[in-house]
Amino acid sequence: MDIKIPNSWDDISIGQYIELRPVLAAEMSDIERLIHILAVILRQPTQEVKKIKLKNVKEINKEMSFLWKEELPTELQNIFQIDDQWFEIVLDARELNAGQYMSVSTKLKDVDSDPNVIYSIIHNILASISYPIIENKGKYERQEIDSSYFSDTSKLFYEKLPVSIAYPLGVFFCNLSQDLMPIIQGYSKRKLTKANSIMEEVQKDISKDGDGL
Repeated sequence: MDIKIPNSWDDISIGQYIELRPVLAAEMSDIERLIHILAVILRQPTQEVKKIKLKNVKEINKEMSFLWKEELPTELQNIFQIDDQWFEIVLDARELNAGQYMSVSTKLKDVDSDPNVIYSIIHNILASISYPIIENKGKYERQEIDSSYFSDTSKLFYEKLPVSIAYPLGVFFCNLSQDLMPIIQGYSKRKLTKANSIMEEVQKDISKDGDGL
């Protein structure tokens, strides 16, 4: 079995982190936990992982000790490269278009009651408020996006965006959701109030028409 072992959070993708979270939090023996971790990292069933020789397991355990010994990074980085493409995550809500704003607002609704939710959807959130960018004369320029951009980018982030970049952004948006929710709720309340006013006017008009018959 070809084994490529990660040795820092830079080597763990969002997708792997999402799958590793329940493993790291579960009550199990060290060797059992390592087997499940390797199953996620190597994309192999646990039965295959168990075939690895014990001496190799000890070496692997030492290399991957950062998973339980090192804190996740906290430095916010909103411009990054995956393969040959550079991306920018929009951190200022005023720079989002209406579609992006409503998309991220909808995704953040459940985060207020359960902050852990964000770590299972962070690739979707980041994709919805990201732009592909190119460098031009020392400055980054946002590129136009097509209809398939969101789904393609969400999948790319899940598979290849390091959690060392994604985690600080997740914390940022988790905190942001606490500020956004009153705005979203106020917006929804205003829409409901306007709708009720319209209905009242319609009812009045119907009543007047009825009186005239």
